[in-house]
Amino acid sequence: MEGKNLWFEKDLMFVEFDNGQILGTPVSMFPILKNATETERKKWRFIPFGIMWDEIDEAVSFEFLMSNKKDEYLVWDTKKKTSHAIKRTEERVSKRIQKTN
Repeated sequence: MEGKNLWFEKDLMFVEFDNGQILGTPVSMFPILKNATETERKKWRFIPFGIMWDEIDEAVSFEFLMSNKKDEYLVWDTKKKTSHAIKRTEERVSKRIQKTN
């Protein structure tokens, strides 16, 4: 799995993967990003295992985004152009991680 696009909306970071999946994560989970300026947040690049912000020396792995232990995660609806929360279950997380390997 590889990253295709990344953007921020309000207090959320969305990552689009090459398989079409879009995952939203609260920026508050990443204190360095939370405290970064909008300009600093825009200076990102994909690296083999995730996302890197060189200017603020922050990296976020795709594995972490896919396996964080929150009870809910956000999914982007490309047709409606909105996000919605989905309850996370360990089974769903395991299946999603297996699909990416």
